[in-house]
Amino acid sequence: MTFKVKGKVVAYKREGGAHGDRDFHVVIAQTNNLSKTMVIEFPDPECSNVCSSTFLERIRQARQDFIDQVGQPTGSFKEPDDPIVIEIVGIGFFDRLHGQRGMAPSGIEIHPVLSMRVVP
Repeated sequence: MTFKVKGKVVAYKREGGAHGDRDFHVVIAQTNNLSKTMVIEFPDPECSNVCSSTFLERIRQARQDFIDQVGQPTGSFKEPDDPIVIEIVGIGFFDRLHGQRGMAPSGIEIHPVLSMRVVP
């Protein structure tokens, strides 16, 4: 199921290490309550599971739009210098609760993000 979500970008990084998938892990928050957060992810289009997705071009474009409009993630969390509100469309799923930064209490994430735009 796809969802459209709007939120303020709180922090972002490129995953790596033991997880090693190079997805962009992005924490967004409600614009009127920054303590209410969730994780959205922009998959690495070179990942074998993503390469075979029927959504590959949308995933690739959304990831590039994030780089162009928010910034290039690194292996450590970065916080935007200025407030950035984005609207994304993506597929929702419930991840296991494993202590990720920004994870919603229910474990819901948007992964993959299929489109993204900055909201003025």
